[in-house]
Amino acid sequence: MVPLRPVMLTWNNIIIEKPIRHSIRYYNEILNLEKFFNLRRNRKYTLDSVEWAITFEFLKENENTLQTNFHTTKRCCYKIKNLIEEIPTVEQRKLINFDIYKDWNVLMRNIIYYSIICLIEKIKEYDIYTLDEAKIIDLFINEPFGEVKVNDNKLTFVDIIKGFFPNLLADFLRQEIKMTKVHILETGVKFLDFVFESTHKIWIDRCDLQQDKEKSLGVTKEDKKLYSYDKNMVKKILIIKSIKR
Repeated sequence: MVPLRPVMLTWNNIIIEKPIRHSIRYYNEILNLEKFFNLRRNRKYTLDSVEWAITFEFLKENENTLQTNFHTTKRCCYKIKNLIEEIPTVEQRKLINFDIYKDWNVLMRNIIYYSIICLIEKIKEYDIYTLDEAKIIDLFINEPFGEVKVNDNKLTFVDIIKGFFPNLLADFLRQEIKMTKVHILETGVKFLDFVFESTHKIWIDRCDLQQDKEKSLGVTKEDKKLYSYDKNMVKKILIIKSIKR
């Protein structure tokens, strides 16, 4: 028999003192998150601009640790992916297909409006707070988090769509309305959930429009697979087939 000899695991010449599984989890959860924050476009998140308690509670999706729910897990994964990845801007979408995305700004303004209404209604549900609705509306008008654009230095509504809850909004609920910590957490999560559901429908509607357009012009899955290496090929196929008609 080969004698058993102790092996010392190392990573970049540093001895791994924890169990290997815990070390891998630490690397994935901590170090990758650190890389995410260190990206230039994410520097604003390292400032005191995000209410992290609400943001992380929103990402959890009320998941039960003792049960596996694939619908909940899928939503949770989508939320994390949405938070980490960069959301395409209006201009990028319009360049790809102007007919589908031409009314994007109007739709986003409606979503902001109904999101504010949702926030107000959630506060009123507690029936114990004095609320000046005009102040909340003015807050979204005057602060950057009410704007539908990308800003490398301040949180905008694009960041709220990604799942970040603005610290300025949390401070308003805390100082102006005098809400309790628990009620702020509940209201913030419900607000982010409403925004998530509302913006998710944008892609569903536009995907349906794109699919109808492809079907009417006879674009098949085989066409897409054949030219899958070219991101703009579907658009080229549509143009070619429309000309032939």
